[in-house]
Amino acid sequence: MASSIPRERRKDYAVAMAAKNLKIAFFTEMAAYDPLTATTYTALAAICTEVSSSGTGYTTGGYALTGKTSAYLSTNGAIMTAYLLSVSNATFSVQYGVIYDSATDKIEGVQDWYTTYVVTNGTITITFDNSNGVFNIQ
Repeated sequence: MASSIPRERRKDYAVAMAAKNLKIAFFTEMAAYDPLTATTYTALAAICTEVSSSGTGYTTGGYALTGKTSAYLSTNGAIMTAYLLSVSNATFSVQYGVIYDSATDKIEGVQDWYTTYVVTNGTITITFDNSNGVFNIQ
């Protein structure tokens, strides 16, 4: 196992991630998630609870990440960021964001927000800041 990844390779990874057809799907429960066996969005959606699309304003399968860019970090790492994502007329709860490549169905990352966010007939906004981004490779 490598104990260090050269800065150029970190940026290569961030560039490769930005080129993918990434989406983020919202989940309320992921107790059955095992990253060794549930490696696709389809497999995960079969065993965990995705936000319902019935009358909630949510779209099954989630939303495309747009405005994806990659850059070096001053800490010798690299980052991939995306534009913020807003879902209007929303009425649902969410705790997890599953980022996956919609072209291959492969999960690229899972974000646990460590709290359940509840929105009722409002707008939920997910912000990927320039410090942490969607992916941060150190």
